[in-house]
Amino acid sequence: MKRKEFLKSLGIGALGLSAFSFQEIIDRRPVIIYDNYLRGTFTYNLETIYKQLNVGQELILQREINNEYDKYAIAVFYNKHKLGYIAAYENIVLANMLDANVNLTSVISYLNKGENKNREIAIQVFCNLISPTPLLITELEKRSDDEDDLYRKKIYFDNN
Repeated sequence: MKRKEFLKSLGIGALGLSAFSFQEIIDRRPVIIYDNYLRGTFTYNLETIYKQLNVGQELILQREINNEYDKYAIAVFYNKHKLGYIAAYENIVLANMLDANVNLTSVISYLNKGENKNREIAIQVFCNLISPTPLLITELEKRSDDEDDLYRKKIYFDNN
């Protein structure tokens, strides 16, 4: 039986990989899962804060479960100032992820800094993709009877 199959049958808690740090066996990298303009920005007084905004600034996503217009509403904040919402036709998956306590991060990806009155703000939302590193894959592919230990070397302890 291969180690991978055996360990799967025992569950992840019995991996026997305690010699390795979490960072050595698991790779985390951010993946863009949303990139679009905010909606409703015209209803908030952005004049006072718009000049402080810059591309790349981190934003806060906040679920509004009791929103009477959209039960999947996600408000977007810069500090404590509401900038707008993620579009209702695009927010269901993100809302479910937030409800499940998935760690999502968001940043400003575009700002219309022109003279017109349209205060367009686009955001990107990221989620960490978690995948095994080559080290973990190699360790899981090992056969359990290939382990180099005293028993398999037939070195026994003397009872004297």
